Amino acid sequence: MNSRIQPIDGLRALSAFGVIWIHSWAYCNNPAMKIGAIDLYQAVAIVGNGVDFFFVISGFCMYLMAGKMKLTIKGYGHFIYKRFLRISPAYYSAVIIYGLFHEAYSADFSIFREVFYHFLFLNNITGNTISGPFWSIATEWHFYLVLPLFLFVAKWISLPRAILIFSICSLLFFCFVNKGFLSYGLWESQILVRFPEFAVGIYVAYIFKHGKPIPKIFNGTKGFIFAAMIMYLGRFMKFTPFLEFTKEYGFYFKSIADTIMVIGFGMLLIKAITQKSAFSRFLSGKVITWLGRISYSIYLWHSLVFILLGRFLIQIKGAPMSVFIVFVLVSIATIFLSHFSYKYLESFYFKREIRKKAILPSSHE
Repeated sequence: MNSRIQPIDGLRALSAFGVIWIHSWAYCNNPAMKIGAIDLYQAVAIVGNGVDFFFVISGFCMYLMAGKMKLTIKGYGHFIYKRFLRISPAYYSAVIIYGLFHEAYSADFSIFREVFYHFLFLNNITGNTISGPFWSIATEWHFYLVLPLFLFVAKWISLPRAILIFSICSLLFFCFVNKGFLSYGLWESQILVRFPEFAVGIYVAYIFKHGKPIPKIFNGTKGFIFAAMIMYLGRFMKFTPFLEFTKEYGFYFKSIADTIMVIGFGMLLIKAITQKSAFSRFLSGKVITWLGRISYSIYLWHSLVFILLGRFLIQIKGAPMSVFIVFVLVSIATIFLSHFSYKYLESFYFKREIRKKAILPSSHE
């Protein structure tokens, strides 16, 4: 593959700003904005699942990349080395800077211990104390570690069967967690639970790579609406009122909700990269694809912007349109910071890969 798939960058940008949006809403204490009986903020809350969508994109890109990898110890080591080289410079820099902030303002914070755990990508196991969003970086890294093993199994039983078997095992384990037998706080961020989200991306990449026919229901506006309906169905299945209504069966729905939601996103992804439409053209625009390129840095640094602008932002709480104002201000400052983060901490990787004629990026690339 000789170039980036532009709509993928567009989807990365939407996912990154979806995370900023949901954090802006939470920062303002989750206010309501009702139009009749509909709470607009609740209706658009699905964009806050940007992390889940990043996982789908990662599965897509990593299958296209790792699918060419030799399933040997040397091939595995090369793959892991490249992934480490891609994500660690910006991530490690962010960990240190966030850690210094905590060290300065928290008396009981141990910067050496916490930085050590984050550097080893164990923070989603030991406790995510430096920055809330960083749990997903550890989960992403763990996906890189298990992907070659998954592909080795898929080589013998076929990729669709491997996806089905691995995902069913993951969902059954999550049911066990949601039933209360294991800690939800620990396990919900682990690759054992999150694998189906990556698997959706892997399957979309499989369809794309092998030119599998796309069902007619994906055509035109109805395809977009159908994908959105599936996404909202998954989101709805997580709502507390719905789970309370389903009573003792609620844990089943909670366990499959994210997978249903990202299946809808996967449908949106395959439609965007295979069919020309107003949506795919929007995702391929110069500005949004540039934002997609720096989306990893946007994800890493937006929490720092909340900290830096905290004294100013706190004065906005409670004001009309406060969520929108906070979102815009944080987004602008984050884009500015992320531009330099990408330039000095990320771009060297792409220059190196271009020299080696290796093109395709990971979920946050």
